[in-house]
Amino acid sequence: MGDIFNLQDNPLFKVLQKEKKLDEREIAFRYHLNKIANYIVYYCGLFEILRKRDCNKGDFPYRILKYERVLSDNEIEQGSLGNDNVISISGFKTHLELFKEKANVILLSELVQKISRNEEIPVNTVVLTFDKAHKSIYKNVLPLLRQFKFPATLFVPTAYIGRQLMLWEERVLTAIKLIKQNNIALNIPEIETFNAIYQNFNSQIEIPTDWSFAFITYLKAQPANERFAIIETIINHLEKITSLPKVDTFMSWKELELAFQDGFEIGSMGHSYQFFHDLSKEEIHEDLMISFQTLAEHNIKPCDILCPPDQNEFFPETRKMLVELGYQKFVGGEFFWEGNNSLELGQYCHRDTLYDFTRSLPNLSMILWNLKLLGYK
Repeated sequence: MGDIFNLQDNPLFKVLQKEKKLDEREIAFRYHLNKIANYIVYYCGLFEILRKRDCNKGDFPYRILKYERVLSDNEIEQGSLGNDNVISISGFKTHLELFKEKANVILLSELVQKISRNEEIPVNTVVLTFDKAHKSIYKNVLPLLRQFKFPATLFVPTAYIGRQLMLWEERVLTAIKLIKQNNIALNIPEIETFNAIYQNFNSQIEIPTDWSFAFITYLKAQPANERFAIIETIINHLEKITSLPKVDTFMSWKELELAFQDGFEIGSMGHSYQFFHDLSKEEIHEDLMISFQTLAEHNIKPCDILCPPDQNEFFPETRKMLVELGYQKFVGGEFFWEGNNSLELGQYCHRDTLYDFTRSLPNLSMILWNLKLLGYK
């Protein structure tokens, strides 16, 4: 991941060049103008003024941030499944440095309680959340949170803790990667159907969509039985030549217990990481009960906020079922359902994903303002 000061590595200007057909001289001019503007906004206090204006117009004074994996540069370069939801250790540390200077970092449960009680929320409030309990959270995140004395919330799919398993997204992408590496054609009708959709879509837009991301999105849109039938077809295709590798992706129970003892708030993503919208009310209840019982067996008392595995597809019908089961508070993905909160649908807080765009505080602060990730009153 290059520094944003390196023009050739700057993704923003690669987009500009592709979309606007700008020549290198104009791109360089815009790049340096943007760089100067970021420094002016940051060092002259305009950042606070602009955010105060946004909050006066009704923007929230808080943001909930979502992270998954925090890796070293070497680990990122060696990554085989893309870098979606990945940030470098140095990039994450830069975020924490800015939050130390500009933000009031609190626990998710504290924020949700303040929202539900209609209490005044401290200015510049930021909540740090982490999904799926990847080992990198224990190895790379926990020491930094200790250093900065920041609280955080970790959501876990309990069936995967301490086991050499892959989530279904990782299984299917790993299988496809291995099949391609062995030069075996993926003559699977479902993939050919997807490829036709993918190529037609990409022919109509300027910037092609990443194939892996698009394929996972396509699978998520399929009914559960069809989705897993496609996945098993791909896995069976792979097993003609080899098997999926064993992985050590998730925290052990000992590591999760230590993280909890060290101040991490723990929440549930369910037990088996099945999309809630694929399950009946009874199946959701059973899955969550197993999750809570498993955490209790390891002396971990979870917070009362759920993070559904299908967080970006977490529709009101599913929320209504959960409320009927006695669950009232949810945190989700990047889609903004905040306006749909009610007694019937419970309290839903969306989150923003903050990637490793830059390791410069002035540029990072500008990105935070553009994405409205920090609020000022």
